[in-house]
Amino acid sequence: MATILFPRKGDRLRAHSVFFQALRVAASGIGVLSGMVPSRSSASAIAVASGTYRNGTTSGAYAGGSLTDIPAAASGKHRYDLVVYDVSDTTLKRIAGIEDTPTLSSSFLENSQPIPPELASASQILLGIFIVASSGVSSDTFGHYATAGVANMIIELTAAHAHTNWSLLETYTQTEANLASAVSLKHSHANKTGLDKLTSYRLEFCLYGTPAVLTASQTYPGIEVPIAGTITEIRCMSNDATSGSISVALQKGTYANAPTTLSTIATAAISSSTKSEVTGQSIAVAAGDWIIPYINSVTSLKNVTVSLKVEI
Repeated sequence: MATILFPRKGDRLRAHSVFFQALRVAASGIGVLSGMVPSRSSASAIAVASGTYRNGTTSGAYAGGSLTDIPAAASGKHRYDLVVYDVSDTTLKRIAGIEDTPTLSSSFLENSQPIPPELASASQILLGIFIVASSGVSSDTFGHYATAGVANMIIELTAAHAHTNWSLLETYTQTEANLASAVSLKHSHANKTGLDKLTSYRLEFCLYGTPAVLTASQTYPGIEVPIAGTITEIRCMSNDATSGSISVALQKGTYANAPTTLSTIATAAISSSTKSEVTGQSIAVAAGDWIIPYINSVTSLKNVTVSLKVEI
């Protein structure tokens, strides 16, 4: 983690717009993962330590660098410059502020004049703001937020973003094709059971007749398949513990063809009991398919749920 000197209410910092711009950039996934702390190296130079950064779904390393030949301000004037790292061209940049007579000559970001400049684009990570006086980059400490004329403004992204294999993990969540690759790896992984929880979901159909018995030769509300996969398990349960029998045809069709053109892909059934389970199925479904339950026959049952496990 970067060392951040948090301002206190006694510092009376102004709410400059660049603070909020920096927050928006960080919220978009662009920011520092580690290091890249700015500091004063001389009256005309700012050094930036090495570190790592993130640009959306990719990460990169920064070897360290500096801004040199920073001009001093005119006599009696202050200028507040930004040091930024631009991920669009991977360069360190200085954004110069406008010189003005400070409200208080001994203050920095507490002043209402001058004001820091704004970020030039949403691809720029704000690393720091530094004060330039007539003697160059100040060596003074200001409140709790600036040491040797430099206010560290890094908004460090969470440690989770710094994982060395993050780019690989990102790839597995980008497209359905890449997700299929992750699924194939799952089946050879020693912790397959745990990974199953991440690569399967359930479709559930609630068939209500309560207080009456469910109606045979009746179509009940269906559901759209959100992610392509394979139905591997079919469960059927009488929710109110009534014992009886039921046969439910699970009919599938595309959105374009449903509900008139459907084909039966499986049957969920209970025979003189309250529940049943069938495993080892291999029924392919595509994203956007509709599955609609149709009761072939029923005895005594009033409230039944059919649950399908879909592996992706």
